[in-house]
Amino acid sequence: MFHTFIRRAIGYKKLQRGKGTEDSVKAVRMKEASICAVADGHGDPTCVYANVGADLATRVACEVLRVIYQGCPDDETRREYCAGNREAIIQQIIRSWNQAVVEDYFTREGGKKHPHGKEKMLSYVRDVFDERPPKGCTLDEARSYFAAQGELEDALKKIARLYGTTLNAVLQTQTFIFCLGIGDGDVISVQDDDAEWLLPPAEQFSTQTQSLCWRPRKALEAFRSVVIRKSDKKRPALFDTGIKPDYLLIATDGLRNSFVSDGLFLEKLVEINKEKANGYKQFQRNSQAWIEGLTKDSLYQDDISLGFIFE
Repeated sequence: MFHTFIRRAIGYKKLQRGKGTEDSVKAVRMKEASICAVADGHGDPTCVYANVGADLATRVACEVLRVIYQGCPDDETRREYCAGNREAIIQQIIRSWNQAVVEDYFTREGGKKHPHGKEKMLSYVRDVFDERPPKGCTLDEARSYFAAQGELEDALKKIARLYGTTLNAVLQTQTFIFCLGIGDGDVISVQDDDAEWLLPPAEQFSTQTQSLCWRPRKALEAFRSVVIRKSDKKRPALFDTGIKPDYLLIATDGLRNSFVSDGLFLEKLVEINKEKANGYKQFQRNSQAWIEGLTKDSLYQDDISLGFIFE
C-alpha cells in the first residue's frame, strides 16, 4: 500500500507582505500506486496569473497520469505504455495546460478584448503539434495558412506567458516509477543511506528556468522524462536497476534552495530516512513546521511545496 502526503508553505517574504503562494502541489492516492505533481509559478511581474498556471499544471498532470494508470490492465502494460509514449504523454500535458489557460484567460476581462476568439485559440491549441495545411490547397493558400498559424502562435505565447510555471510529476506503482518535468524542482529517490535525483537537477539558486509557458514545441523539447524499473532480486542482474525507494520526494526549488548546499540538502533527506521503520510518523507531524521554518530562515525565503511518497 502506498502512502502520500503533501505540504505547502508560503514564502516568508511573501507572507510578510500579505501575498499568497505561487506554488501548487496535488496528489492522487491509490492503494497500489501514487501520483503527485508540484509546480512553481514564476515570480516575474509579467506572469500575473502564475499561481493559476501552477494550479492548472498540477491538475492536468495528475489527471493525465491517472487516466493512464486506470486505463491499463496491469503494471507491465502501464510501464510499456509510459516508456513507449513519453513524447505523446508530454504533448497531452502541454496541450491540456494551454487549453486550460486559454479557457481561464477568456473568462477574465482581458479575454473579451482579444483579437482572436476563444474558439479559434482553442482550435489552434488542439492541433498545435500537427500543423499542416489542408490537403489539396494551393501554394498561396498554404502561405496564408502558415501566416495565420504564426499569428495564433504569437497570440498563445502572450496569453501563456501570463500563467508561466514549472512542472514536475511522478507516477509510482509497485514495479516502476515514471517521472517527467520542465524547469527547476526536484524528484529524488531516498533508499537506505543514499539519495539520488531521478531527473537531472537544475543548478542550485539558479534564476533562469525552463517553462511550461514556452511555445508548445519548445516546451516539448525542454521536458525531461524517465521510466525506471524498481529493483526485483528475482530478475537477472542485468535487469536490476538497484532503485527501490524507501521514499520519493518531489518538491519545488524552494526546498533545496533553503539549504546552503546540495550536499547538506541530501544529508537531511537521508537523515529523514532513519524514520522508515515507524512510517515516518514524526516527520509527517513536524514537516509543515519544518518547511515554514526553512523559508523563514533561508536566503530567498521562497515558497516551498513537496510531496512525500512511501510504501
